[in-house]
Amino acid sequence: MEDTEEILSLIGSIAGAYFGLDDYEKSEYLKTEVCKRAHALGYTATDATAYYSLGILYKNPYFQNIKKSAECFRKSFELRKDSVFYDSTISSTLRAFYMTAGLDSFSNEKDFFREMISLATDTTERARLDMASLGSTILKESLPLYYYAVNFEVRNNNPEKSFEYSEMLRSRGFLDQIGLERALSLDGVTDSEREQIKKLTAKISIARKEIESQTKLSINERDSGKMSQAEKTISTAENALSKLDDKIVKRLPSYAQLRNPQIVKVKDAQKWCGKNRAILEYVMWNPTILDDCEVLKEPNMRKCADDIKFSSYCLVITDKSVVAVPLDNNYDYNNAVTSLRNAITHRPMKAEATFEKDRNELYEHLVKPVLPYIKNVRDVLIVPDGNLSFLPFDMLRENSDSSDFGKKFAISLSPSVSVSMIADKVKSKSSDVIAFYGAWYDKSLTEEEHNQTLRGKGTRGIDRGLSVVDTQTHTVPEYDLKSLIENEGASVYFNQKQLNWQDLPGTVVEVENLRKKIFTNANTKTQKKASESILKELSRQGELSKYGILHFACHGYFDSDLSEMSSVLFSEVSGKLTDVSEDDGYLTVGEAATLNLSAQIVCLSACQTGLGELKLGDGMIGLSRAFMVAGAKNVGATLWCVDDEATAEFMLRMYKKVKAGMSYAEAYRKVKNEFRNSNDYCHPYYWAAFILYE
Repeated sequence: MEDTEEILSLIGSIAGAYFGLDDYEKSEYLKTEVCKRAHALGYTATDATAYYSLGILYKNPYFQNIKKSAECFRKSFELRKDSVFYDSTISSTLRAFYMTAGLDSFSNEKDFFREMISLATDTTERARLDMASLGSTILKESLPLYYYAVNFEVRNNNPEKSFEYSEMLRSRGFLDQIGLERALSLDGVTDSEREQIKKLTAKISIARKEIESQTKLSINERDSGKMSQAEKTISTAENALSKLDDKIVKRLPSYAQLRNPQIVKVKDAQKWCGKNRAILEYVMWNPTILDDCEVLKEPNMRKCADDIKFSSYCLVITDKSVVAVPLDNNYDYNNAVTSLRNAITHRPMKAEATFEKDRNELYEHLVKPVLPYIKNVRDVLIVPDGNLSFLPFDMLRENSDSSDFGKKFAISLSPSVSVSMIADKVKSKSSDVIAFYGAWYDKSLTEEEHNQTLRGKGTRGIDRGLSVVDTQTHTVPEYDLKSLIENEGASVYFNQKQLNWQDLPGTVVEVENLRKKIFTNANTKTQKKASESILKELSRQGELSKYGILHFACHGYFDSDLSEMSSVLFSEVSGKLTDVSEDDGYLTVGEAATLNLSAQIVCLSACQTGLGELKLGDGMIGLSRAFMVAGAKNVGATLWCVDDEATAEFMLRMYKKVKAGMSYAEAYRKVKNEFRNSNDYCHPYYWAAFILYE
C-alpha cells in the first residue's frame, strides 16, 4: 500500500495504542518507521509530530534515554521551524517546551535547552507575524518561554544572553497593542506598499483558514491538494511580505518598532551607559502568568509547568560589567507596591511613618542588593517589570534616618533599553514649544459655561488631584472588546464605557504661568483648538516635528479593560466638535505611536498617564513607550492623580532648570529634592508621582 499522510497518521495512532498498553518496543518501532517514511516523502508536519512523540517515549522510565529524547525534541523543533504554521504547530512546540523544561533529568542537557529555547522563540515569533489574527494569543502562550530563557541563561552564567531575552519580554505586550494597521499608517509608507501588504496579508489569512478547515476534517475527508496549494500560497506570500517589510524598514526604522521591535545587544547597551549611567533591568516572575496559557489548562501540562523553576532577577548593566543579581522570590512585591501606593495617595494624606515599613522593605528587596554594582555612577535607568511599573523608586530608603534612593541618584525609567537607545538618537535641538490645555471636556456645559469655568468663575471644573474616572462603574458587554473596536470603531467602544469628564481650569493657570515666565513664544492650543484632529493634522503636515517640547495639560485615561485604549484626552470628548472633527478626542496608545515627532520631551501633565495596563512580562505598556517610538527623547508622566497646584509648581521649576542647561533627568531630581525640603510639598504624594521615561 502506498504511503500517504493518512496512512502514516494511522500508524502513529497504532504506535500510541501500543504505548498505552505498555508495549514500548513496538511503539518505538512504529514511531521510528513513521519518521523515516514521512522524511522520505517530505511530509514535514507528520515527521515533526512523530519525532515529538518519540521524544516523549524516550523519557519514559522504560527507556530513560534523555539524550535520545532531547535529540527527538530538537529534530521536531527544527522541522516545525521551517514548516507552514497552524494552531497545532504552536501548540506542539509549547507542549514540548513545558514537558522538558521542568524535568531534573534534562538539567545537564544545556546545549539542547539552549537550542530548544532559540528554536521555540523563533517559531513563536514567526508564527506571530504570519498569523496576525492569533497574535495576542501566541504572545500570551509564549510568555513563560521568555522568562524561562532569562532564568536558564542566568543559571548558566550567561547574563549577556539573559539581557537579550529580557528585552524581548519588553516588546510582547506592545506588539499586541499596536498591530499592522498602525504600522501602515506611518508617514513614509506609500499607498502602493500599504495596498501590497494588505493583499499579501489577506492571501495568507484565506490560505490559513483553508488549512484550518481541512485539519478539522477526518483524515479520509481531507483534500490534500487544497492543503498543499494553501501551503504554497502562504510560503510565497510570506516571502514577498518579508521582502517588502525589509524595504520599508530601511527607510523608516520606526516601522520595525511597530512590526517587529529590534533588540539591542548588551555590548551596545554598555557603550551607551558610559561612565555615569547604570541600567537596572528587573525580571520579576509571577506564577499567575501560567494561568493565562490555554495549553496549560490541561492538568498534565500544568503539572509540567509548575515543576519549572522560575526566579526573579535584576540585571545590572554598566560600561564595565553585566551582572544578574538574584532577588527574593518569596517576597510579595505586588502587595507591597499596592500597599505603598495606597498609603501615599490616601486622602487625607497619612503621615510618612505609616508607610515607612513598606518603603524600607521594598528598598531592602529591590535596591540594596544592586548597590554594590552601581557605586560610581550618577544616573540610574530603571527598566521595571510587572507591578514595579507602578512603584515610585525615588522614595525608597533603608530606614527613616537614611536618604531616599532618588536623592543619591538621578533616576529615570525606561520601557526597554532598546526603545530608549532609539529615542536617544532624536536629533532635535529645537526649543520651540507647543502646548495643549484648557480642553472642552464637560458634555453638559455650553460654550459660555465652559469658558466661565476655565476663567475660574464656574462651578463645574475640578482639578487633576481630585478626579479619576472609575472605569469599573460602567460595564462593557462581555463580547470581544477588540472585535467591537475593529468592527465599529474606537468611538463606539468609548461610548459603551459611558465616560464623563469635567473641565480642568487648573491647566489654564499652569500653561499661562509657563508661557509668562518660561515659554514666551509657545504655540498654545486651548478650548476648541485643544483637539485631537488639530494634533494629527500638524503631525501629517510635518509641523509637529518642528517642536522640541510638547506639553499636554489635560486628562489622562487609564483603561483597565484594554490597555491600548489608554489615552490623552482632547476637546472632542465633549461631543461639541462633531462639525469640525471626525476624531473622538481619545489619543490612544496606537495613535500616539504613529505621530511624527522629533522632540526633546513630551510632557504628559495629566492624571495617571504613566499607568499602562499591568501586563505581566512587558512592564509599563502605554503612552510613554508610544511617544518614544513616535520620536520623543524623553516622556514625562505621572503615577497617580496629581495635585493641581503642585503640578503647576513642579512644571515651572523643572522647565526653568532645563532652560538653564540641565538635562531633564537631573532637573526632575533637583525639583524633587526641592519639594522634599519644602514646607508645602514635602509629602511624597506631591512629588513622587512625577516620573521621567528616557
